[in-house]
Amino acid sequence: VPLTFFVIIGTVAIYGLTAPILARRLEVAQPNPQGVLIIGAHSWARAIAEILKREGLSVRLADANYQNISAARMAGLPTYFGNVLTEHALDEIELHGIGRLLALTGNDEVNSLAALHYSELFGRSEVYQLKTRHDESSDRTAFSRNLRGRLLFVRQETYAFLNQRIVDGASIKTTRLTAEFDYNSFLERYGRDAVPMFLITAHGDLQIFTEDQSLHPEAGQTLVSLANPAPAPAAGDATAVSQDALP
Repeated sequence: VPLTFFVIIGTVAIYGLTAPILARRLEVAQPNPQGVLIIGAHSWARAIAEILKREGLSVRLADANYQNISAARMAGLPTYFGNVLTEHALDEIELHGIGRLLALTGNDEVNSLAALHYSELFGRSEVYQLKTRHDESSDRTAFSRNLRGRLLFVRQETYAFLNQRIVDGASIKTTRLTAEFDYNSFLERYGRDAVPMFLITAHGDLQIFTEDQSLHPEAGQTLVSLANPAPAPAAGDATAVSQDALP
């Protein structure tokens, strides 16, 4: 009996310690995957995916709405059509290069369940979701923090809020920050109601604005945000290279 237990423990220890090293040697595993699995393939989720893909990051869009998936495929985005909460979804979704989850649907319950479902795969620190409508009400209806992911964006915007901003004319855009046009310049140009979403470093690392993480945008980084159209710059003003992803 002691020998049997020793063999079992030794086997688990050896494989557990050597498997990650071997996987990296064979180039079948990435030590720090920066890509994202996005739950929800509506218009501005597709805009986010297009930007991240253009910046060299792996993206996957998953949705049970075929119209959304069809539009994503027409845009050349990798997709998964189906319910992401099923067990076989984990086997069918191609996750190479994917290291985190963004739950962006209009259904708060689906977002929370997806964050909980994929936390074992990506880790609790790498599953993110939009603020729920219940978070703005009493504690009696709010979701437990143990049953949801990290809340996206600094002001913890809800799906309804972001969707209304899009309807009112805001768009997802990228801005290359420089020494002449830094983050403060961006806020002065686009207003304090601009929603910073992501930072992409010069090395291609993705950083996400959340309620519990303060990011400090720097020159050389790319800022992804939701903002209203900027006023025309005055003659001689320094401007950033900014590109809308969603009209």
